[in-house]
Formats: sequence, structure tokens, C-alpha cells
Amino acid sequence: MKTPKILFAAVLLLLPVTSALAHGMQLSVRADGATVRGTVSYSDGEPAAGEWIQMFDLTRPATAPQQTNTAVDGNFSFPGIAGREYRIEVTGQESHSLEKRLILPTD
Repeated sequence: MKTPKILFAAVLLLLPVTSALAHGMQLSVRADGATVRGTVSYSDGEPAAGEWIQMFDLTRPATAPQQTNTAVDGNFSFPGIAGREYRIEVTGQESHSLEKRLILPTD
């Protein structure tokens, strides 16, 4: 009977996904003039306080990344320059990481 083997394999495939979601993070970023603002939260909606954030200037890759930690409410901000593209990367507990790209609009 092949059905139990297929069902068992499907259950095994879903287990790691459930575990990753339970410990996962969410990252949202937005442009606010020439400032990059964002929020990091855990998959349960709780703010991710104290997580490590880096912002890389993709327009000028030789530039050292800006670095900070999220505030108690999970928020962070970086000064930027209009027209440049940035990669924002958060690294959390257990080496979970996320990244987003954003181009700051020109006036």
C-alpha cells in the first residue's frame, strides 16, 4: 500500500517548515525621504528587540555598511542618500537572517 508511505513523506517535509516559521523573523523596510526605516518582528508578531541590522550601499559597494540594533519595539532607521540602492540585512538568534533591497526615491 503506497498511500501511508506518501503521507509519511509529506508529514516529514512539513515538519521543518513549521519549525522554521515558529522561530522566523519578518522584516519590513520603507523609504521616509532620505531615511531608511524598518521594523523586525518574530513570526508570532512580537517585536524583535536587539537584533543586529546592517545596511549595505549597493550603489557604492566599497562603502562600509551602516550597523545598528533594533529598538525595544523592533524599529530601526538609517540615514541614506536619494537615488541609491541599499540592502538591509537582519541577523537574529540562531543565525536566522533576512534581507530586503530598497532604492531611495529622488525628489
